[in-house]
Amino acid sequence: MKLTLDQARLHGGGSDTRDAAGPINVAWSKPPSRPEPIEALLNGVDRYNPQNASLLEDYLYHEQIESGTYDCLANLALLKLCVCGSALRPASHDA
Repeated sequence: MKLTLDQARLHGGGSDTRDAAGPINVAWSKPPSRPEPIEALLNGVDRYNPQNASLLEDYLYHEQIESGTYDCLANLALLKLCVCGSALRPASHDA
């Protein structure tokens, strides 16, 4: 059974909404609020380039948090950069 986005929200927020043999729901893998530069970054070869960490950080802090949205793939890319990127330093962000 495939859940609609509204049903998925009722059953656990933004959880994975797959049917038994189908692909991931598009709203999970590409939220409508994702800007085109972030989309291009996530689909390109520079997804895990440490030089792009600041772009993903800005997207998290200044767009997702302020608007109350969530972009799982962008956040996972940033997490991987933070975990694997020894050149990254934590930045202080004003709330």
